[in-house]
Amino acid sequence: MSKPNSIFRAVMAHDHELVLLINCKSERYSCCHATRDYESLPGQGDYHEALITASEQIVYPSDRRHFLHSLKLEALKDALERSEQRVLFRRFTREGHIVWVETRFFAHAEGKEIVLTCTPNSPPQAVSEKKAGTPDIAPYQRDMQMGDNIMFTNFLVADLASDRFSRAPLPDPNVSVPGSFTEQIQWFADNVLVPEQREHYLQFFDPAHLVPLLRRNRGYYCAHFTLQLSRERHDIANVLGLLPDPGDPDRELLFTYALDITSMQELQERSLELLQKTRLDALTGIANRQSAENDIAHFLHVQPEDESSLLLILDIDYFKRFNDDYGHEVGDRVLTYIARTLKSTFRNEDIVGRWGGDEFLVFLKNFRSMEAVTRRLRTLCATLEAFVDEGLNLPISLSIGGAVATGTQSCVQELFRLADTALYIVKREGRNGFVYFTDAYVRGY
Repeated sequence: MSKPNSIFRAVMAHDHELVLLINCKSERYSCCHATRDYESLPGQGDYHEALITASEQIVYPSDRRHFLHSLKLEALKDALERSEQRVLFRRFTREGHIVWVETRFFAHAEGKEIVLTCTPNSPPQAVSEKKAGTPDIAPYQRDMQMGDNIMFTNFLVADLASDRFSRAPLPDPNVSVPGSFTEQIQWFADNVLVPEQREHYLQFFDPAHLVPLLRRNRGYYCAHFTLQLSRERHDIANVLGLLPDPGDPDRELLFTYALDITSMQELQERSLELLQKTRLDALTGIANRQSAENDIAHFLHVQPEDESSLLLILDIDYFKRFNDDYGHEVGDRVLTYIARTLKSTFRNEDIVGRWGGDEFLVFLKNFRSMEAVTRRLRTLCATLEAFVDEGLNLPISLSIGGAVATGTQSCVQELFRLADTALYIVKREGRNGFVYFTDAYVRGY
């Protein structure tokens, strides 16, 4: 590695706050110059370890991902080949202030080393002179918590009447956008939004549509859009509100900020998938016993006093013979066929589940007519009796016990006990039948 002093003399004339000399082969560095704000970095050592240390102790949180991605050694080499030698990020000073830093780098010693320099800088949008009529963002920015490295932390305040706006610096300081609110919305739709949402996005942010929408929703609204950033799609939640202008209480300003909810949605999808797996019977794909009983208990808790529901427990007659005579694979196909037939026979709002083994349950919400249920059960049994598996006729019959629950006074445990008792009566009297309980039991067929 070259002697740092030769590099140090070359950059003395410039206002650098950090100068590193990086060996591309060993991936180690020497610190040629550093201000007190960088005193946590050792004078020399592993470059990637120093990069992580700087990101955790110096770099502004929402810039950490950008900082680590852009300044890792592989990224520096790629950038030098493309002649892209400038990276902007924000850091904390020793006093806790946030400042912008411009990092530049160049190849040295015939490409065997890289010189990396950090210089205080501010992007144009952070120091640009405020245009007349542009709303003041400071009162909102003081109270706005910025800096979560998993969020897209961008917000703005706009005066829709004058089409002026002020914004916080973008997470990517190399991105610049037009000056008026209308121009920015158009630029965003053309350059960042996925194509299929552009028309809706432009209509949504049209003040003639947006302001009445906010007023109908008490001044607040949340809209979801999808961005295409590099090769990745990001789901964004735009939160909007109408707030009084601190300088003129009679005037309202549009306040909006955006959150990247991609990770949260992925987590939610995985959680829902896991929840579904815990709720469903692995073989048949319908609700398992626990989830079915929980759903039934919840419905009984809110069932109107003047409405009734019906619980059916269905048992396959002599199911053991399917396994003994034809094998367990055939027995499994019998179970899955019954589950599919139950789902197609009853309504979508009814609860269909596997109670365990060769028993199923159906819970009919808003039950009104036992005659209609009996007709449906006869259709079900006729379909099962005609079951054919790989060319083999395998008629299926059911024993069914039922119990009626009225209003919210019914206890789920008592309802299951009555339905199970009715099922026992059917089996005792020869199977292949239907008995249900109200005040007294009545044979259905």
